Amino acid sequence: MEMEQSDRPKHDYSTLPEDILTNISKRLHSIDDTLRFRAVCDMFRSLVSTPLTNLIPKSARRSSFRLGPLNNRRTQQQIRRIQKPASHFLLTESTVYAVEPRHPIYNPLETTQTWMIRIEHTNSGEVRLKDPLCGYRFQSLYNKLPKCFNLLDHQIKEITKAYQLEPARKSKGRSRLFYKGSFKKRPTFFVKVVASTATAPDDQFSVMAIHRSSKLFAWKIGDKSLTDIFLGHDSYEDIIYHNRKFYALDYMGKTLSVDSRSFEVIRVTYMDSIIPAGRHHFVKSCEGLFLIFRCWAYEDSRMCFEAFKLDEERNQWVPAVHELEDRALFVGEDCSFAVSAKEFRGCKGNFIYFKSNSFSKGVNEDYPGASAGIFNFKDNSVGRLAVFPGYSEIFWPVPSWLNFHAASTSTHAPH
Repeated sequence: MEMEQSDRPKHDYSTLPEDILTNISKRLHSIDDTLRFRAVCDMFRSLVSTPLTNLIPKSARRSSFRLGPLNNRRTQQQIRRIQKPASHFLLTESTVYAVEPRHPIYNPLETTQTWMIRIEHTNSGEVRLKDPLCGYRFQSLYNKLPKCFNLLDHQIKEITKAYQLEPARKSKGRSRLFYKGSFKKRPTFFVKVVASTATAPDDQFSVMAIHRSSKLFAWKIGDKSLTDIFLGHDSYEDIIYHNRKFYALDYMGKTLSVDSRSFEVIRVTYMDSIIPAGRHHFVKSCEGLFLIFRCWAYEDSRMCFEAFKLDEERNQWVPAVHELEDRALFVGEDCSFAVSAKEFRGCKGNFIYFKSNSFSKGVNEDYPGASAGIFNFKDNSVGRLAVFPGYSEIFWPVPSWLNFHAASTSTHAPH
């Protein structure tokens, strides 16, 4: 005979020895587990900080950076012309989360099963909504979001961190963003920014960025300004931080592996064939590094993609044939990432979600994913994300299953 709920013994877990609770807290590897641990009682909450953390050191969050000395006069004139009147830049961090319901969805074609949302936590405690594929802020959507919602009602997983260097000004010893509010069409002086992660005691927080002029800049703890670094070429297309190293792709097709502390080139990887004209993006997936080529098929003027994986033992890029069958790739302007389609039911395996200006013509862009497209590796089909039922709402609108409740563990909506 099954024991009744009221007959089951009750345990006061708050009386557990602190050393045992501390050991348990060190084994919480997801936001979901951390939130539930903190919800038990005040003692549990005191042992674990909020999972919505900022990886930027406090010293870097509170100050802005100038551009340091440039390599040559031509570069100096070019950059000054582009970024005038901005002279300081503030490093900001945002996080892409995947939110899913805890219960089955009965109408998966009418609403997404996974909601990808990118938010920025400010020093003042505000939460700002951003486009996952380009980092635009959305002021006009704030009234369509709830004041708060209960994080314990849903499964939440942190997917990736994204960084931006934004124009700033100094006032009374503090650095503030130069452009207030959303100002979605504000000038973008740094098109891609990546940061190292302190996963080991000897790691040092550092940043690499591609300026709008295609020049490469870097900064590390202790530096007073962003440094123009020359690695043998002056034009770079993409950068990423992977396996405790920076990788930079120049427009000649060379992939440079760069030490995250000295910013010196460790290794150079060449492409065996000529790189086709188009856009090229780094993406990390399953502990590997991939290079995605986006180009146009001239015979039918159709957008197409190719994928290559870095073979570190042979130091070469090899075609990715079967590695991406379960992976959904998200390729953005300032942030790219990959997830398992089996783990996230709202994503399609062997597909690429990407941003393209060709899909923004005649479209209201005032919501996340408005100019997003989707590409199928199996049949090379491509189109606007909005025309794919069951997948088109992965970024917006807020899914119908997302129940909003005010609670002590809630996240407040943007102001």
